[in-house]
Amino acid sequence: MMDFLQDFIQLIAKRTGLYVREKDQQVVRQIIEQRMRILNLTSASQYYQFLQESALTAEGNSPAQNEWRILAQLLTNTESYFFRDRGQFALLREKILPQLIAWRRAQQQQEGSSRPSLRLWSAGCAGGEEPYSLAILLWELLPDLPNWDLLVLGTDINQNVLQKAKIGIYGDWSFRLTSERLQKRYFHYQQTGWKLDDKIRNLVTFRYGNLVRDRLGDPASYASQMDLILCRNVFIYFQPEAIGSVLKKFYNTLRERGYLLTAHTELYGQDLSPFRVRIFPESIAYQRCETPTPETSAPPLPPPSVSFVQWQPPSHPRSVPKRSLPKKNTPHRQPLSQQHPKTTVSTPENSQTTSAAQTQFSQAETLLQQGYYRQAIAKAEAYLEDTIYRLPAHTLIAQAHANLGEYNRANYYCQLALDIDANAAQPYHILAQIAAEKGNLEVAKSFFKRVLYLDPESISAYLHLGSIYQAENDLIRARKMLENALRLLEKLPEDSIFYPEEGIAVKAVISEVKQMLNAM
Repeated sequence: MMDFLQDFIQLIAKRTGLYVREKDQQVVRQIIEQRMRILNLTSASQYYQFLQESALTAEGNSPAQNEWRILAQLLTNTESYFFRDRGQFALLREKILPQLIAWRRAQQQQEGSSRPSLRLWSAGCAGGEEPYSLAILLWELLPDLPNWDLLVLGTDINQNVLQKAKIGIYGDWSFRLTSERLQKRYFHYQQTGWKLDDKIRNLVTFRYGNLVRDRLGDPASYASQMDLILCRNVFIYFQPEAIGSVLKKFYNTLRERGYLLTAHTELYGQDLSPFRVRIFPESIAYQRCETPTPETSAPPLPPPSVSFVQWQPPSHPRSVPKRSLPKKNTPHRQPLSQQHPKTTVSTPENSQTTSAAQTQFSQAETLLQQGYYRQAIAKAEAYLEDTIYRLPAHTLIAQAHANLGEYNRANYYCQLALDIDANAAQPYHILAQIAAEKGNLEVAKSFFKRVLYLDPESISAYLHLGSIYQAENDLIRARKMLENALRLLEKLPEDSIFYPEEGIAVKAVISEVKQMLNAM
């Protein structure tokens, strides 16, 4: 079986785009063996041939095609919840959807059509929480909703979750970020769970969809002329080549001025040049424009109050990713709210985390600070086995991989952390470190600004942004960032340590910032 495992993994990637990580290969092997037993196949080569032949054919209801659907159900994560990522849904509610609505009203008047149209697509919709969240937003934003030609589409490769989505009944866990007002207004409780109001349920259309294989953008396809595509927490399971292929399809599927939103780290390293990258405080969005414009045309940022990555002063270059997470109880260090974003890596003192697990995590933090990154990862992974509070461990593992230069792995663990808490600033801190190290300054700036949106008192983000703007000769912005950093630094004890790993005191950083300001 093991001789065929890599062949199966490559076939799965070709068919579905799914990337099987090394740590998940044992699970995939077990799934394959289970399916062979159920199908009464005696060898792995028989099962591989069965899958390979069906992979070359069109979608249908043959036994082989159904087998692929079963595999997709076993290989994909179906967990979701309503209004997942408050920042992105706030962006949709307050800016993007009102903008799209205004454009489509104006278009209807210009063309003299009977009704304005709006087409929204949740690609990888799992149990339906995301497209239903979009439908609720439309219900609240469109007082004349019956006069619109609306499509809210939800697609997924997993047909089991689509059946659940069509029913529209959910447990309490699906509402963990939903306001009580919305839950009571659009759902009513019954014995089997919370049932969605039919007026919302009827706004959404569900269907099977395979992003890798389906023809998208073609007028005859199920997805074309879209105003908005949400594809979040899907690409983290895809191979880079599959992501690039689907991105091209998405671009061709969007209408002019239409938007694509993904989870925060999923497009890292992809060619986004066809899109106009729009940087909002809440999230990055990708807009289809016939003539893409630079980020500088994005809406103005809120007043300076951002935070993110450790500073890399231009006069004393340091390898940014080698800035590790702060060690707990380090004497005379600055408060974490100043040194790093508000979300720290310290474990909570609660009944869900045992003292042994807390000890493991403390050891992982120490190893990280001492530069033993592999050992830190191993300790953090052991901690994950003993706790349900996974955010700090995912963040620490991400930092360790970043310090090792393993940026794809770091991105992956950052996404796992953000999937738990989309408003956790520290994963963005790490992503900004990586972007700065790779010279992707526009990406780094976008992540810095996101951190500052989440943590208005992050000194390191102001410092790093000031350094970038200075390198770009944008001295007005550079001065503004550095002055904000200086204002916060001067509130700290001068003898406290700003960079614990290098023993650099606050007063030394203040002196260097003043020198930079005087040189402008």
